[in-house]
Amino acid sequence: MKIFCWNCDGVGNPMTVRELKQLLVANNPDVVFLCETKVDSNKMSCIRNLCRTDGCLAINAIGKSGGLAML
Repeated sequence: MKIFCWNCDGVGNPMTVRELKQLLVANNPDVVFLCETKVDSNKMSCIRNLCRTDGCLAINAIGKSGGLAML
């Protein structure tokens, strides 16, 4: 089982999402854990769709800090 964990320091930036997609294609992980997403669960759901993953469990950021996601 491959687990990918990244402290992404915010996934609201299109460049970060692009990098995430590239990393997922290159590593083909079974589970992805993102720290410091700095977005809410609705935005994380959109990012999940862009990355073409099956599911998403997200914890909302508080203000402009925090946020967790498991894809």
